[in-house]
Amino acid sequence: EVFSFDPARANEVLDEGIRVAKAYRNAGLKATIVPHAPYSVSEQLFDGIRKQQQPFPGPLSIHNQETESEDEMFSSGTGELVETFKGFGIDFSNWNPQKKSSLDYAFAQLPADQNVMLVHNTCSTSDEMKHVESLRNNLYWCACPSANLYIENRIPNLPMWLENNAKVCVGTDSLASNHQLSIFEELKLIQHHHPQLPLSTLLQMATLNGAKALNMDNEKGSFQKGKLPGVLWLKNVDLSSESLASASVQRII
Repeated sequence: EVFSFDPARANEVLDEGIRVAKAYRNAGLKATIVPHAPYSVSEQLFDGIRKQQQPFPGPLSIHNQETESEDEMFSSGTGELVETFKGFGIDFSNWNPQKKSSLDYAFAQLPADQNVMLVHNTCSTSDEMKHVESLRNNLYWCACPSANLYIENRIPNLPMWLENNAKVCVGTDSLASNHQLSIFEELKLIQHHHPQLPLSTLLQMATLNGAKALNMDNEKGSFQKGKLPGVLWLKNVDLSSESLASASVQRII
């Protein structure tokens, strides 16, 4: 994940991202170079990331519409996020507001032939989701509710996502905004705030949808002949109400 809003640092930051990605590849691990967020990546850095899709192919992720001030920065050039950046000494004198949402801005910068995970989407609207979903079919909407509560004291409108037939997966963000890195605990939190969602839907978010987003569904994410998924045992699930409140998880394989 690379970031710099300073166009003059685009090559420097990209070179460091390439160095890290190569180190992962040399260790036998998968790695791609992805943008952090629309507000933290210059157009020049976005351009460099696109050019690295051939040597480092794979799905992309980008933080999207995590706060209201993100859209305010792109639509009017004002807001809390802009003031925060100025406080860090970042020069906004050459910044021209896009007169559009941060999602619309980022969408134009992303390669069309790769899966894209839009992470957070706390402030995304139904109309925005419908618009971008109409433009491509390889979008995945990743919810990180614990981090959203920590940063914004709210979580995304997941029922609305599902009403728009979004392909939803679940993440944790990092320990910078979360006290644990457990997908199961994220599912519990989602169920607490949206108890109307079926347990089968929650489990698919945490398994097959994530595998599809990462192009790993040929081997992970579900029980099918020829696949080698991990196996987790969800203990003490209240099957009558489908409640996870008292449940725990244990790895079997």
